Amino acid sequence: MIKTTVSIALLSCLFSVGTGKLANAQSGRETATVSSRPLREDVDAQQAASVLQTQKNTVVLDVRTPDEYKNGHLKDAVNINLYDPNFRSKLAKLDKSKTYVVHCAAGLGNGRSRKATALMDSLGFERIKHLNGGFNAWQQANLPVIK
Repeated sequence: MIKTTVSIALLSCLFSVGTGKLANAQSGRETATVSSRPLREDVDAQQAASVLQTQKNTVVLDVRTPDEYKNGHLKDAVNINLYDPNFRSKLAKLDKSKTYVVHCAAGLGNGRSRKATALMDSLGFERIKHLNGGFNAWQQANLPVIK
């Protein structure tokens, strides 16, 4: 029984790598690849802050409304409102080779930032980091906010 379980697990891992996908055990969604597909990763506020400090060519993409953005945002964040009818075309104009830290207000399951990262993935963006907990988590971590 144990050998069968181990064999199935091993085959499953080999199949995942063979198709270029590594699964996120918690969410079950694709988070990284071994081929030319995008690298998608969930990060918390501290990890996002570290990425912004250490990795050049990283852009913060804030997909909240302009009013939300005006009330506070991350330094140098690019604000493209997910609800803007031209969101897709504006997104498509961004440099796909850069790393993007994407957030909305709450950064939850099917929220705005998840929709944005899925669209970015379909448009061929290479490196996408989703800020879990969004702007709220950033503030709760007492990280700097521009007002």
